[in-house]
Amino acid sequence: MPFEIPESWVWTTIGDISLSILYGVSESAKSEGKYKLLRITDIQNNKVNWDTVPYSDFEDNVQNYILEEGDILFARTGATVGKSYLVNKISISSIYASYLIRVKSSKLVLPAYVKFFFESGFYWEQISMNAVGVGQPNVNGTSLANLRIPLPPYNEQIRIVKESTNWLKRNDILDNDIVELGNAIEHIKSKILDLAIHGKLVPQDPNDEPAIDLLRRINPDFKPCDNAHYQYNLPDNWEW
Repeated sequence: MPFEIPESWVWTTIGDISLSILYGVSESAKSEGKYKLLRITDIQNNKVNWDTVPYSDFEDNVQNYILEEGDILFARTGATVGKSYLVNKISISSIYASYLIRVKSSKLVLPAYVKFFFESGFYWEQISMNAVGVGQPNVNGTSLANLRIPLPPYNEQIRIVKESTNWLKRNDILDNDIVELGNAIEHIKSKILDLAIHGKLVPQDPNDEPAIDLLRRINPDFKPCDNAHYQYNLPDNWEW
């Protein structure tokens, strides 16, 4: 086995813990229709803006493709191959497109635990080994079903999901703080340099050679600028 797990856990596969693993429908998107048609491109950063998801009038055994809370959708091809989405709080009848595979887990397996597995490093190692194709990598339903997953007891799945969720929320807060801190650092850098070029960062020394004399040593033909044309006033011994 890839790594050691607790005694009460067991190694299994996605196929063993799933009620079904089913490809989506080959159907064109429409501006109106009976069902929402969820596509790979509608899933961004584990979220779906259902207002922008197109529609479909697909009817052929449509009940087999109706999405329910707890379903996990898996991108099987393209640049996003391996990306997954846990269906949550869905309020409109929706089906899913053919480039997605739906995993419907057993009632004895917490969908959120499977979703966390789908984001783990071990999962991505398996995806990279199973993906085929260079220009358009893909993973089929059989490969997905054969992925190995360490399965804890049900109550431990609940504890793992709760604890993982808490830590990931903290991580999101840190990510936001890092972005804000980065913006603040850039602003501070710019402010420091603005103060420097305005003559406000260090004290002025009246014994320094005036900048106009420096310029005349660089270029004897230098003619002073009219400072009135500039927005900022400079210290006395500086020169535009």
